[in-house]
Amino acid sequence: MVTAATVNAQIATDDYETGTIAYGYNGGSGYGALTFISGTNGGVYGENASSNNRQLDGAQSLGLFSASNSQAAGRSITSPITIGNFSLDARWDITNNSGNDAFTGINLDSALGASFGANELLSFGLVGGTNNTFLITDSSGTHTLAVGTDTELRGGIFHFSINFNTTTEAYSLTVTDKGNSQSGTISGSLITTGTVGAFKIQNVDTDTGNQNLIIDNTVAVPEPSVVALLAGSSVLGASFYMRRRRRA
Repeated sequence: MVTAATVNAQIATDDYETGTIAYGYNGGSGYGALTFISGTNGGVYGENASSNNRQLDGAQSLGLFSASNSQAAGRSITSPITIGNFSLDARWDITNNSGNDAFTGINLDSALGASFGANELLSFGLVGGTNNTFLITDSSGTHTLAVGTDTELRGGIFHFSINFNTTTEAYSLTVTDKGNSQSGTISGSLITTGTVGAFKIQNVDTDTGNQNLIIDNTVAVPEPSVVALLAGSSVLGASFYMRRRRRA
């Protein structure tokens, strides 16, 4: 018999622990391959003990380097989500000088598209010179989000959790500093309609040396009540089948 406990609600997940990370990498489950979007003189790599040893947990994380220019990459979600949650961990190992650097961060999208800003539903990250606040762009513009009393966001590990409903365009984003558990939350409207079907990352830090955006534990989950309904339907279907067998 199928029960709610046996239904796998987690439709897309990757902890980036297995395999060599390069364009075309397709680890985890429920995601498409890691895809080049735009940029020059940069790329993706596995952040681990053999590189800078700045992985977010375990043995390896996904790194995006800019190499004094820019780079954007993304992954599609195999089964796009209408109502649910998307979460990830991220570390900004960037200089982030004012006047030199543009946006380095993450986009939640309806589809990958041909540019970082294409099909954008929500954007969050750092812009040059704004080290002490995250910037979030939604339908009403760009907003700042403080994380407790944190005065330096570069180098720390942050957890991002986004609840969304694309039918109403509503979202709520909570950011938690994994080093001290301080957090901040912002709610609003997504930039446009469309299911959540991809995420993209961009690094536009133009300073020399190691300039890396590192992410890990990307998870996309449908709204629990939807999963429970599907589980209930499975249970009802199994029960009906058993009753028919007993009658026969």
